[in-house]
Amino acid sequence: MKIIIPCWQGRVSPLFDAACTVLLIEMANGRELSRMVRQLEGPDPLQRVRQTVGFGADILICGAISGQLECMLRSTGLQVIANICGAIDDVLSAYAEGSLLNTPFLLPGVHGIRRRLRNRQGGKNR
Repeated sequence: MKIIIPCWQGRVSPLFDAACTVLLIEMANGRELSRMVRQLEGPDPLQRVRQTVGFGADILICGAISGQLECMLRSTGLQVIANICGAIDDVLSAYAEGSLLNTPFLLPGVHGIRRRLRNRQGGKNR
């Protein structure tokens, strides 16, 4: 499987729409096989989708992303895991362990939003 992560100074870039550099990581059985740095050209959403899909990734792990760009990427079959922050190696380890959506890796404010949405759907507030 190939994972693409926008990066900035060794961390997940805070906004995919503005990221210039991505890491393309190939993983198998929870282990990293290879890692390549790629450049994204310009902010145009269509161009960004073409480039991202052209890298051949199965999964995009990113920080914030505009709704339009996320929908466009998902429509290509790419799995998008958004609102993630942290050091790239820590994020990859958490993904491999299945713990990526734990609070330490969620962008600030995301955990509270999910709780409010759950409460609106009849969940209990704990």
